[in-house]
Amino acid sequence: MCVQPSFIIGTNNEDGSYNFAPITWVSVTSEKDNDYLLVISMFGTKRTRQNVIRTGIFSVNLVSSDMLELMDYFGTHHAKDGKKDKILYNVCRGEILDVPVLDSSRWVYECEVDKSIETG
Repeated sequence: MCVQPSFIIGTNNEDGSYNFAPITWVSVTSEKDNDYLLVISMFGTKRTRQNVIRTGIFSVNLVSSDMLELMDYFGTHHAKDGKKDKILYNVCRGEILDVPVLDSSRWVYECEVDKSIETG
């Protein structure tokens, strides 16, 4: 078993509201010198993936143990079922990009899509 940190991806919906979803398949690769890229694996027709494809931007919020209930909530409640507002959490906007960020996350990446690869 390969244990990986958990993240909550934040995206902008078409109506300007935000959407969050847990993603555990996040890793880092080096491009050149001190540059690096996050590699995120998403598939299917979920709103998070659709938002990333549509906008090209998203936040990656590191989950700490005090955020496990929130991660579980986002993982069990889907955007197609309505707004995810049955649990209390605070959201702000990114410092660099216009992406939703969870106040409770201790480490946040604000990302722009550099490349997308369909693997089938």
